[in-house]
Amino acid sequence: MKNSNITTGILLIILGTFWFLSKIGIITWSLWRTLSQIWPLILIVVGINIIFKEKRYVKVITWIVFVIIVIAFGFYQQYNYNSGLFLFENNDNVIQGDSESFEVPYDENTVKGDLRLRLGGVDLKIGSTSNNILDANISSSRIRKNADFNSDKSKVDINIEQIGDSIHLGSNMKNNYSFNLHEDVLWDIDADMGAVNGTLDMSNLKIEKLNLDTGASNFNLIFGDKSDSTEVKIDGGVSNIELTIPEKVGVRIKTDGFIKDSNIDELGWILKDKHYMSQNYKDVEKKINIDINMGVGKFDVNSVK
Repeated sequence: MKNSNITTGILLIILGTFWFLSKIGIITWSLWRTLSQIWPLILIVVGINIIFKEKRYVKVITWIVFVIIVIAFGFYQQYNYNSGLFLFENNDNVIQGDSESFEVPYDENTVKGDLRLRLGGVDLKIGSTSNNILDANISSSRIRKNADFNSDKSKVDINIEQIGDSIHLGSNMKNNYSFNLHEDVLWDIDADMGAVNGTLDMSNLKIEKLNLDTGASNFNLIFGDKSDSTEVKIDGGVSNIELTIPEKVGVRIKTDGFIKDSNIDELGWILKDKHYMSQNYKDVEKKINIDINMGVGKFDVNSVK
């Protein structure tokens, strides 16, 4: 076997292992952030491989050591930060403090909001408020956030990122997040998270788009009827999803992956080309389109008046 094939195979195994473990929620990680800090080690590993190109066991050992260093460095970052440190960013200024809450004040001109979440393992709650654009409570080591309005304040972009925890294991490392969003703003939510447990109560919110990318997840999604059209995309590893939807809203669900259990066949919905469609979908004005792609899991659909 050629040496180049060995190296390529090792790299693919490493990347595939990280990706698989993150998708099923065993680890939550940011490989690229870690590599951006220790990338000189890659040059050392490649140099050793060139010098000892005839010795295959050296290639294997050096790459294994490199992976161990990546994981150890991730733990070092995670545990080197003081517990409860809160970091937020606003207008290019970075401020540190011990607060566990923050808010984005409401402006009557604001009608559109984008919420972008980049979090690790979390216990998550999303709800509604009629006060601020965003009321948030957190329990995390380090957070970076910014809220940017356009010129006339008709739109706000909110970014919230958990930093300093490139790798961590298990549910004991989960942080608690609670976000209340203004009910008169039309929201796009894009959340990239690790293992998730929580409730997203959007019954009083206007949701235009919802994109969830998670590892292992167990959460309830509660939708309302305040939006004419809602597009939902869910990518998850091992997932347990419960959907609650008003009966007067039309629903279409596309599923991919291995779904071991679901009550959707009991609802009498129309099934065509992997799409389940509620009986009223073509007759009502308000619709929710849901695309679910999970590694393995179950989901249930509940209808409420």
